[in-house]
Amino acid sequence: MNLSKSLMVLAFLCLWTRPVYASEDVACKTQKANGKRVVYSCVLPVKAKEQPLHFKAFFSGSHDDTELSIYLTLNALPVKCDKGSKTWLNGVDGDVSLDCLFKVSGTAGTKKTLNVTVDYYHAQLTAVKLSAP
Repeated sequence: MNLSKSLMVLAFLCLWTRPVYASEDVACKTQKANGKRVVYSCVLPVKAKEQPLHFKAFFSGSHDDTELSIYLTLNALPVKCDKGSKTWLNGVDGDVSLDCLFKVSGTAGTKKTLNVTVDYYHAQLTAVKLSAP
């Protein structure tokens, strides 16, 4: 993929991927992007009780030599995705997705920073979504 096409895809993703967090908008920004990796950074408001969240990345054009992964950190510490999450995929054909279900807790009224690294090889990243399940 040439640079101009990569930039157009990135611009589309930035405009199209409005994350949702328990009916509030979350301030998510693309930190880095190079055609094989995108890093998103989101500022999450902490609630009074533990808040379940779901991050999902969507891809198209996956095939036998595709490699995909997502890695999440919360305040620079690794996020442990709940059972049933799918954080990597290799060699599956078609439109696919990766996801991580996790929980955010802490002192109500504070904020935490979620960073998500999406790595992809031989597929197109089409969208990402952060939501409360």
